[in-house]
Amino acid sequence: MLWFEQIFPILFIFTIFTNLLLESGILYNVSQKQLVLIVYFLGCIFGFPIGAKLTADFGSKNLIDKKYYEFLSAVSNHFSLPFIIAYTIINQLNMASCTLKILFCLYAPSAIAMIVFVIIKRDISSVNTACNGHKNKKTAPGFKLDTQIIDAGIINGFETMIKLCAYIVLFSVISRIPLQSADCDNMFLYIIFASLEATNGIHNICSLPVTSFLKSSVCIGILSFGGLSCILQTRSMFSDQKFKILKYVMFKFILTSASIFSFIFIM
Repeated sequence: MLWFEQIFPILFIFTIFTNLLLESGILYNVSQKQLVLIVYFLGCIFGFPIGAKLTADFGSKNLIDKKYYEFLSAVSNHFSLPFIIAYTIINQLNMASCTLKILFCLYAPSAIAMIVFVIIKRDISSVNTACNGHKNKKTAPGFKLDTQIIDAGIINGFETMIKLCAYIVLFSVISRIPLQSADCDNMFLYIIFASLEATNGIHNICSLPVTSFLKSSVCIGILSFGGLSCILQTRSMFSDQKFKILKYVMFKFILTSASIFSFIFIM
C-alpha cells in the first residue's frame, strides 16, 4: 500500500513526463546549473526517489555530468513532505508543535550543501563545457507527442515501479523481525532493523518505551539517511550507468550527521 498509494502515482507520471521532455529535446537549451537546481527542488518537494530518478534520466542524455551523480542524488533524496509531516511527526512522534524545527533540521544541511556546490562549481554553468558527451549544443525542435516516446516512457516507468515495489516489500518484511523477537525492547536491535526500511523502522522505534527526545533523534537520522532499502533503490535508478554507491553513502552519512546534530542543538 505504501508503494501503491504514495510512490506509484507520482513517480510513474514523472517517469513518463521526464521521458517526453528528454526525447523532445527541450531540455538541451537549459544550462546544467539550472537542471541541477531543478533536480534538487523537485526531489525535495515530491520526495524520494524523484531526485535520483531525475539525476539518472538527465545524466543518460549527458545533460548532467556523471561525476555529480552521487552528490546530487544524496542532497535531493528526501522523503515526501506528507510522509515526514503526517506519518512521522504527527502520527508517530506526536510532535506537531515541532514540525518547523524538524523540517529545518532535515532540509537545512542539504540546502546549504547545494548552495555551496552551485557557488563553487563554476563549471556546471554550461551543459557544453561540463558534459563531454555533447560536443555541440542541441537546439530543441519543439515539444511533440510521439507515440513511440510515450510507449517507451510507459515501459520504463513500469520497470522502475516494479523494482521499487520489490525493494519496499522485501525490506518491509525484514524490518518487522524485531516485532517477533523475544527481546522486543532492545533499542539497539530496533535501530539496526530501522536502518533497513524507514516506514516500519520509524513505527518500531516509536513503539519503544524510551524518552521522546531519543525517539525523535533516531527518527531524524532514519528520515535523513533513508536506510538500506532507499540506498539500493537509488542504485537501481542508475542500473545502466556508473554510480559509486559508497560515495553516495558517504554524502548521506555527512548530511545525516548534520541533521542529527542540528536537532540536538535546537531541541
